[in-house]
Amino acid sequence: MNDSSTPESVASGEITLLAIVETLFAITLSLLLLNALDTAAHIVIGALIAPLLFLKTDASTGRAFNMFDSCFPHLTQLASLVDRLYQLFPDKKAAALHAFTFSFVWLPLWSLVAAVVKVIATTTTLILSPRETILAIPANWHRVALATDFRHPPELLPGVESTDDAPAGVQCVRYQELHRQITAGAGGSLFKKLSVLVIYAPTVLYRLFLKSTSLIYFPLIWVSDVPMTAKGILTLPLERVRRWYAVVVLLIMLSPLFISFPVIDTLATPRDRAIFTYVMPVDKTDWWHITRVVAVGVTIGLYFYARKLAENASEAPPDNERRIIRGANRLRAVCGVFTMACFLLIVLTL
Repeated sequence: MNDSSTPESVASGEITLLAIVETLFAITLSLLLLNALDTAAHIVIGALIAPLLFLKTDASTGRAFNMFDSCFPHLTQLASLVDRLYQLFPDKKAAALHAFTFSFVWLPLWSLVAAVVKVIATTTTLILSPRETILAIPANWHRVALATDFRHPPELLPGVESTDDAPAGVQCVRYQELHRQITAGAGGSLFKKLSVLVIYAPTVLYRLFLKSTSLIYFPLIWVSDVPMTAKGILTLPLERVRRWYAVVVLLIMLSPLFISFPVIDTLATPRDRAIFTYVMPVDKTDWWHITRVVAVGVTIGLYFYARKLAENASEAPPDNERRIIRGANRLRAVCGVFTMACFLLIVLTL
């Protein structure tokens, strides 16, 4: 497990400790807002929007690159037209205006165009390849929640930092290129730091928003990149994170026995109270709590099964080893999907 992420590590889904800490921090903020605002509206809105933001595929990425590349010449032409107006001002004022408009006009404009392009590309890919796009959700959640942290450079377009053969227009909005233009341009040190902040801040807030939805979507951890051998169960970083998550789930399930949660009495609507009990079994145990515990039990059972096979490594592995592991993975995945489906049922029916 790495300490922090890089574009290459995120592309391959390598888990980082800093990404996990960020996700826990974002979930904590979401719960603090629940306590402060006495409403779960932000949780509902985030959970309903998040799946639409986890629909990235190679096809949608390529389509977004091509669309942005076709728009980029028009954006540069507009920028060149504005640059001609700077000639009406003295050199110092012209340089300052150029730096200001680059950071606070063109960058936001490029970000807006990139967001529109991403929506169009993702929607088109979803219509053309719905199965492939929907099945990409667990892996995309994994990359955002467990593999991406604030040390990863901000991306105006998903995948732009790790794609070597991106079109020329797309390469112009890579972080290194934008950072070079900012540091080489006019303006003082404080102005340049503010300009870099214009790039970083929206991206960090966007990632924290996505990570906060892990309060609902963490069961996706049971779905993607599952191990198929005993060695994988014991050594894969993601499987170790699954075991940590299993311990956390057990502690949450048992916590109402020792801790009272008066916040549930302050929540205004039945839906808010139901969402709180979705996370924690305060009043009673529902089906989604049972499926969580089943997934935890399967994970613990897999671990001890793998250890037993490792201790008997000198013997031939049982013929049904892969069948048992595959069946356990499927059971965990079904439990995870069922748990999240219960949340959607709560939101849509209450």
